[in-house]
Amino acid sequence: VLGNSLNMLLDLWFVLGLGWQVKGVALASVIADYCTLTLGLWLTQKQLVRWGLPLGRNLIRWSSYKRLMQVNQQLLVRTWALLLVMAIFTAQGAKFGADSLAANAILMQLVLFASFALDGFAHAAEALVGQSVGAKSRAHLKQVVIV
Repeated sequence: VLGNSLNMLLDLWFVLGLGWQVKGVALASVIADYCTLTLGLWLTQKQLVRWGLPLGRNLIRWSSYKRLMQVNQQLLVRTWALLLVMAIFTAQGAKFGADSLAANAILMQLVLFASFALDGFAHAAEALVGQSVGAKSRAHLKQVVIV
């Protein structure tokens, strides 16, 4: 709320007051985002001290992040592929004018909806497979995997 409010106030001042137009909007967004980041880091640091957690280099265990990235490698590739498709779709649509761009925006929403729906099925399947493996139940695993 603080970041959005600051952004709106700075937008009004930079655009209407100073006449900076698009540059003013961009600068207002950057300033508001950095203020929000600073506040978030300050509040996080304050809470960590209260909990008695270590600060600095000891807070981040890079080996854990490395393992996490290895596990999520395929998801990262899929996400980048989706972003690339969306960017190409938008760029190509922009070449054909405003009407095509608007139609493409609607089509992209449908693609995103399908993507999220598939993600939902994937998450459910992962949870059910994990439950079956954890319970060491081949019968349940077979029931989950075979649709």
